[in-house]
Amino acid sequence: MKQVFTTLALIAVLTGGMLSSCSLIDNQSSGSSNSTTQSGKVLIEDRDIAKYPMDPVMIKDASVIGDSLTMLVSYSGGCKPHDFKVVWNGAMMKSLPGQINVVLSHNANDDMCEALITQDVTVSLAPIKQHATNGVVIHLKGFDKPLLYKH
Repeated sequence: MKQVFTTLALIAVLTGGMLSSCSLIDNQSSGSSNSTTQSGKVLIEDRDIAKYPMDPVMIKDASVIGDSLTMLVSYSGGCKPHDFKVVWNGAMMKSLPGQINVVLSHNANDDMCEALITQDVTVSLAPIKQHATNGVVIHLKGFDKPLLYKH
């Protein structure tokens, strides 16, 4: 009789754990939102932009604050860390002020979870500071508004 209760208790614990896991997955897929910040990154100058991962990400907002590009991004995930880089191919359009095109690289690390994550990503613009004597207009792929960087 004691073995039956022990077995039933073990089944209840295991089933409860599975139900908790399912309910967590349901909450994630229903569009719950988490918010984190990723900073300390520096704009990368690399002519071979194609080698950087381009997993889906939505740039909700972007601005230049001081010597940094700050972006509010959203993506699905929640089970693995995601990595972001801003990449510039080194080309500057000849205009006044000069203009550059940059791309946000997103590596989701094969995260299959479905929570809606909202995150601030901040990148130092130090590599283009020398080109910004009259300012630089930054065209961020996936964001409609040009951003002016003046220091």
